[in-house]
Amino acid sequence: VLRHPSYSRATRCCSDMNLGGAWKINPGCSVWALSARNPYDDQECAEKMTFYQAEAYCASLGARLCTSEEVVNDCTAEAGCGFDTEMIWTSSTTKVY
Repeated sequence: VLRHPSYSRATRCCSDMNLGGAWKINPGCSVWALSARNPYDDQECAEKMTFYQAEAYCASLGARLCTSEEVVNDCTAEAGCGFDTEMIWTSSTTKVY
């Protein structure tokens, strides 16, 4: 059960368009990525979130959770907060390797 309500993970959001600010696009990718920020201080990274919190957070930015394919293809790499080595939420329901 990958989306168990009690699991918490780091969050990165993706957008098909540039939303400005700290959003980052990597070479060979068609999406911009951003690591979740503290809602009270956008210079700080957010705490880990449940799947539903992460989904709502990304939606509040006008974005979405990234797909597993985007993560595997490094489209979310170096998007901040040192989350490159963390388990992050994705919108995918199947494994992609």
